[in-house]
Amino acid sequence: YNQTNKMVRYFRFLDKIRLIEVSKHDALTNIENGDTGVQLLLNGQICHIANPDPHMSLAHFLQNDAIGLKGTRVACGEGGCGACTVMITKYHPGFGKIIAVPVNGCLVKLAGMNGIGITTIEGTLKRTFVDGKEVVSPNIISERLAKSFGFQCGYCTSGMTMSMYTKMTQCENPDEEKSPSDEYCTKSCGGCNSATIADIEDCLDGNLCRCTGYRPIAFVAASLGCDKSKEEKQVLFNKNFTTLSLEDYLKPWEGNNEIELYHQYLQDKGSHVVETQFNFFGSCYYSPISNEQLTNKITEIENDEHQSYRILGANVSSGLVDDYVNEEETTWMIDVKNIQENLSIVIENDSVILGAANTINESTQLLATVDEKLGTNTFFKDLGEYLHLIAGTQVRSGGTIAGNIATCRRKPFPSNAVLMLATSGASLELLYHEGLVPVLDYINDSENFDNEIIIKIHFPVPEDSRTYFHGDKLKE
Repeated sequence: YNQTNKMVRYFRFLDKIRLIEVSKHDALTNIENGDTGVQLLLNGQICHIANPDPHMSLAHFLQNDAIGLKGTRVACGEGGCGACTVMITKYHPGFGKIIAVPVNGCLVKLAGMNGIGITTIEGTLKRTFVDGKEVVSPNIISERLAKSFGFQCGYCTSGMTMSMYTKMTQCENPDEEKSPSDEYCTKSCGGCNSATIADIEDCLDGNLCRCTGYRPIAFVAASLGCDKSKEEKQVLFNKNFTTLSLEDYLKPWEGNNEIELYHQYLQDKGSHVVETQFNFFGSCYYSPISNEQLTNKITEIENDEHQSYRILGANVSSGLVDDYVNEEETTWMIDVKNIQENLSIVIENDSVILGAANTINESTQLLATVDEKLGTNTFFKDLGEYLHLIAGTQVRSGGTIAGNIATCRRKPFPSNAVLMLATSGASLELLYHEGLVPVLDYINDSENFDNEIIIKIHFPVPEDSRTYFHGDKLKE
């Protein structure tokens, strides 16, 4: 029954879909006139989808025949293999700038992409005109993977490409000259417009290749890194089998205009994020931008016995928890990742307050800025870096610490986030409960907190500035 229900919903979506590639003015006019739905920037084109199914993933939307972007593959469907990787571009109020991150298209919901820039493998193609005719060619990452035999079946290749493409995009800053201390860029790239080989290899920790082996993929990653000289790369080139010429292998990263394009989109759109609500055949989606709006909506739903709701951020936990009760019958999906007050970091004398809507990677970057201001050596930087042990880059770029904690309460698993928070003495600020709740109390108390929502995480500042934190992950 459930599978049939899903198929009915899918085909209803295809009948209902209204995807429009229009001018910016026309798209904005639709929203101003009260036309509900999702407006996003897809491969440089503004698209408006009226009342999408709240349960549909971004990957399945991209793959359907109405869109035709088949390069985003779905393999495991759990966020473990990275074949469905796409790049999303968004404005983050905590950083005060636009950031680009890789996410699993199989997990994130289309409904949650309102106002987001999305780039798929098709959007990385280079388009030039020769003798009046358009010539389409792959970007240098795809070309090097192809000519260096970095794939066999090719199913994972678009995801591999998008992970490296996103890492290189992260290291570009069109507004100002980038420095090594840039909060969202790699610390080790020395202020140049690229990333180190280790950075690029590290960004592939959420991508699996089951047939090639990773040596030719690492060979391509080395060609993009900024920490080897041309002579060192030439030695590497001579040791590997490739149909690339040495000149092509040594060409530096050519850059892209993804950040600039999204910046222009935001300027024309006039707002980074707005309250969103729509209805698809009785399944409703709601995205508040304040805790007050969230509280009011939950109260409204709870006052109607025929209504139910589920809280989600990036839906990453669905890759781990597969027993959400009657998800297809849930009448409201409430997306809390756009609540602005839960995306900040506040530094006080005795505590550091981190917004719980920040993703795991964003939390790592925000915590790294604290030590210099408090004079605490590398304590908070170490806390953030420990979160790097969680899953792969795509999951950390989409999932939140709050989601990790809440999932651990629902279905206990060895959570690095819970371990780090408990060790550091962190407490949780909840939407309804008065006062702070220690992390382990929240996890272990089976009688309370079932309907609570984590909104902030409070870290105590160590009394001794020489306090350090270190953790390892062992597999038995």
